[in-house]
Amino acid sequence: MELYKKIPWQHNSLEYEIRIMFSDKLINILAFKDNYPQSGFRYQVQVPKSNDVKKILETADFTHIVEAVKDDIREDRWDKLLKQN
Repeated sequence: MELYKKIPWQHNSLEYEIRIMFSDKLINILAFKDNYPQSGFRYQVQVPKSNDVKKILETADFTHIVEAVKDDIREDRWDKLLKQN
């Protein structure tokens, strides 16, 4: 998977990184802390074969997906999900 962009982000005095990565026809957006995935959640965008992923990454606005990743951290959704077991 190729890294497209890292977006530094801070929450509750902790340093996070939102990473946008891609391979072939798949884009992944997820949060990292200390170089490890912060949760089991990741957002994926599957791009039709007729589209060029790199062109989409250069032109598409991923702001809403990045905000959803941040919201998962803010709301502590991963830990809440794991506590359901």
